Amino acid sequence: MVHSRPLILFVAATCVVLLSSLAFSSPREHVVALGHQVATGIVNLASAPSTSNSCPNPYTNTSNPPSGLLWPATPLPLAGTQTCTSVPSASSDFTIMACRQPDLCNAVDIVIKRTSAAHCAQVEEVMRNVPVSNDTEQTAFVRDHLGPDGFMIVVDGSERLARFQPDAYRGNCEYVFRLRFNNAGPVSLQIYWHYEDYFLFNENNLEWPIMATERTLLAEPLYVNICPTCPTHVAPPSSINATILDPIPVPEAACSSTQPVYGSYAPVSYLDAHWPGSFYEPLPPNQNSYRFIPAPSCEWKHAGTRYADHAPCYRTPQISVLFTGDSHMRVAFDGIVHRLAGNQYTMTESEKSGHKNASFPNRYIDFRWDPFGDGLLSSQCDEIAGFDIIGFEIGHHLHRFNTSEYTEHLKTVIDHITSLASTCPSPSGRPRQLLYITPPAVAPREDAFVRELKDRRTNLRISHWARIGLDLAAGRGWKTVDQYAYTTGFVRDTKDDAHFIETDGLDPVLDDIIAKLGICDV
Repeated sequence: MVHSRPLILFVAATCVVLLSSLAFSSPREHVVALGHQVATGIVNLASAPSTSNSCPNPYTNTSNPPSGLLWPATPLPLAGTQTCTSVPSASSDFTIMACRQPDLCNAVDIVIKRTSAAHCAQVEEVMRNVPVSNDTEQTAFVRDHLGPDGFMIVVDGSERLARFQPDAYRGNCEYVFRLRFNNAGPVSLQIYWHYEDYFLFNENNLEWPIMATERTLLAEPLYVNICPTCPTHVAPPSSINATILDPIPVPEAACSSTQPVYGSYAPVSYLDAHWPGSFYEPLPPNQNSYRFIPAPSCEWKHAGTRYADHAPCYRTPQISVLFTGDSHMRVAFDGIVHRLAGNQYTMTESEKSGHKNASFPNRYIDFRWDPFGDGLLSSQCDEIAGFDIIGFEIGHHLHRFNTSEYTEHLKTVIDHITSLASTCPSPSGRPRQLLYITPPAVAPREDAFVRELKDRRTNLRISHWARIGLDLAAGRGWKTVDQYAYTTGFVRDTKDDAHFIETDGLDPVLDDIIAKLGICDV
């Protein structure tokens, strides 16, 4: 049964509420007041005016980018059309400006620039003689569009997001991040400096990409009240075990069952935040703050969502699923099994194992540890004969590959499975379904483990690889899930610096995978 749920709104400019009571807080920094009252120690950026026609809406806006370095960037504004404010920098190496446009109340541009032109010129000159990749086009892209330094911008408040790629590199170590918010209301923003000297995307460096100690660039968090006269959208209550008076129908359209789903993270419903007893088990501190809202205006309609009646998931016909990949695929397997077992509480662990399986009425799900895809590459008909669906994810363990090597390897695996799936009969006799899941985002680390491993993962590389995989798989008729896009906003919330268990980024990954599998269709 599909239930209508209320759309909950509040107007940011007309009330003052402690954000901590609304679960809008970050685990490391806190904006303490809504409206125009701002706590000491937080820079307040004046808000651009808004009209009802320009109000952002997470149910319709799709301005947050999917995975990939080459997604279409918003054109830069004309010179003189922005008002820029200098923001106190915590580093003598950089100046920071925050810019607003008078006609776009949901727009904030962050401009970061090195203070030493001589240092920048020296680094850029080295780049001309020492390419970062064996691919000349890729080297040119890093030089012309990314620049030597790597940053992470994290936003909390009426929306949760993180950004790693600048929208424009102006040369001379000047970077522009163009933030377009999908929700109105107060947000706090912090900038972290992760890499210098092109380590953000240097594939010819065989060592661990030295981090700039994740240096905090803003002396104080930046506070912005996005579109203050517009309503702030809050995610509908999650529980179906409630009687709702005068509900507003949820979107009629079901989210895509074949292509990636995109959207944004809005604050959880007040009911979920303040009255969790009937909905959840005790929650970890990094969960139950945000909920993913697919856009434009769709919803996962299947019975595999967290609080649904899962009975339709056990209907005939029989369906068997094979998952192969690394530990992130194992987490997805465990999460789906946790759902199908009827659990509504948070999954808190995913036990390491090279092989797992689970059986339910008319459903069988199998996981096989294959972090490089070599098992799939060597498989023959008898090894996939028992499965109607194959779900595949690799990426993080191939961090020592350069992009051309990764692309060729991934293409070889995908082509082999595509051919095998079409020539080997499935147990049901129906055409075998294939699902590609991108690797998730990378939690920034500088501990002994990644140093000794010479871990070369950076979010810009994984994002680029995710886009390559999505294009390869979709071009061969596979269904696709962009796990990277779901998880970028929660890289600082992971409890083990790797997996997204007990973060708000895991639920939509599971929702989307179940939709693509079709095992819980109603």
